[in-house]
Amino acid sequence: MHLYLSSKILLVANNASDITDIKETLTDFGYKDILLAIGEHEALAILSNTKLSLIITSLFLGERICLNLLKTIIDSGLPAIVIASSYESLNYPSIIDNERIAYLVNPIHKLTFKTLVRLFLSKSNPDKSIFITGNHNEQISLNLNEILFLEAERNYCTIYTSRWLNSSYLRFTIKVSLVKLTEKLDSRFVRVHHSYIVNLNYVKSFSSNHIHIDNYTLPLSRTYKKKLYSLLNSLQSKHS
Repeated sequence: MHLYLSSKILLVANNASDITDIKETLTDFGYKDILLAIGEHEALAILSNTKLSLIITSLFLGERICLNLLKTIIDSGLPAIVIASSYESLNYPSIIDNERIAYLVNPIHKLTFKTLVRLFLSKSNPDKSIFITGNHNEQISLNLNEILFLEAERNYCTIYTSRWLNSSYLRFTIKVSLVKLTEKLDSRFVRVHHSYIVNLNYVKSFSSNHIHIDNYTLPLSRTYKKKLYSLLNSLQSKHS
């Protein structure tokens, strides 16, 4: 089961078959609110009337590069991922160079694509942050959407994050109780065990006794199971 915050993504291409694979990939990643536009004109109409978080478009719409769409995207401040069929097409002199536009060439590497989508969505959907004290007493800012789950042990709490360093996720252990840290969180965080609180947006699957978040398997206690099931079903209905 994939759950994610409601980020509205617009896919643009010459025909629906060109973006079927991308839509399926995004769905596999957990994104639910995906719009489709055929051609530049339809994309511009949606862009003018819909609040979007990200646009993914083919470089060529019809026989021309989608310059009007790219210029409108830049004016709107939205991020965009532009997909080209070859590296040669990216040498076209009129391609817009902008920090909010990324270019990928088919075939797309799924991990690169997933990372880029998550990066752009985190920028277009600013999230609440908490501050924690690092190993050298420095104050570290963590967005709530970076937190996978929290683990408590006595008066300490370890925060497992989606930040990546040296082939593994970063985690921070701080001297604070889980109850105290919970006061800084919001409704996406749910207790699943007396020692664990999870971010519902990262839940991949669960069984009668365990819950799975990325490569982690956490215990799911009977005390919190009913509430978890209710919340997951509610979120699934909301995004279906």
